[in-house]
Amino acid sequence: MPPSAAMPEQKPALVTAEDAKTHNLVSAKPVQITPPTSLSVVAENGPLEFIVQGHRGQFLRVQIDTGDHESPTAKIAVESESSAGPLKSITPEYCTEDSLFVLGADGAFGVSLDPGGHKEVKLDFSLLASKDPLVDAGIRPEQISFADKSVAEPIPYDHGCELGEPWPASLSIKGRKLLLRIAQVAGYKSMFPQDKGMQILISSLASGAAPDAKNLPYPNWGGDAATVMTARPLLIKGYGWRAWRWIEGSSQDGDYPGNIFFVAEGLTNDQRYFFRATAAIDHEAVKSLSPQNSAKYDETGSRLRLEQALAAADPASFTPNLNELDATVSSLDIRK
Repeated sequence: MPPSAAMPEQKPALVTAEDAKTHNLVSAKPVQITPPTSLSVVAENGPLEFIVQGHRGQFLRVQIDTGDHESPTAKIAVESESSAGPLKSITPEYCTEDSLFVLGADGAFGVSLDPGGHKEVKLDFSLLASKDPLVDAGIRPEQISFADKSVAEPIPYDHGCELGEPWPASLSIKGRKLLLRIAQVAGYKSMFPQDKGMQILISSLASGAAPDAKNLPYPNWGGDAATVMTARPLLIKGYGWRAWRWIEGSSQDGDYPGNIFFVAEGLTNDQRYFFRATAAIDHEAVKSLSPQNSAKYDETGSRLRLEQALAAADPASFTPNLNELDATVSSLDIRK
């Protein structure tokens, strides 16, 4: 919809959620929808128009699936009947498959789909309250006490769009040694409805049985690197929370880690908040046991020997000291 275009005067066609499940839609006039709803649209005739009724402070979320994740060129534009121009999504411009718009007034909002050359586009519309855990971390910097606290800042919802690590709205705390992020469990579940990692974390903390860390939230979190090893799991407790801590190794290519990290993931006892603490660490065994230094190049064998060495190593032999990192995480106090 061009910035100067007025809202259409004709009465829009109403489409129910049941219609959306069973019909492909193509219409020359705006289609009125009531989120949450999913639509499959035949888009060969160019841009399609929709109308959504919303309220000030709500978030309109529109997710697009073209079936082509390598080239998701379809785009959404949103305009209020009371505004002078289109709304700007709070997600990055390149993140066209998941757009999030803050509604600045009550009333009708025109939503325009540019199919970008795709013949069929699937759309998911939802309206989120301002306090929805996907867009509100539910916690402020002054509610956190942390021994390594230096800079604490709210981070808005971040879909990631394959260029980063997706997170619901969160609180980020950057310390001298650790990076800590806190979000609402409900926000994580909303963002990853098919993911089982959070439930595994909940169950394992309740039972005290160490899980495979690769099955917990944010596996392969190092961007373009994959988690190839985990070692030394430890259950730690703090003020109103429990967490698993472990050492994690990642690699961009191969079965032997190029880097190792300290990782802790925990939950408040009421299971409202989830936190993740990470730090780059080092140990001399990473270099000495590398397959590059072995007469027989065996990445898997070298990785297994590294896991054993790290499990048996003195905490002080790590840089930073493993005990000091554990103590820093244990200092976390989340005041509700």
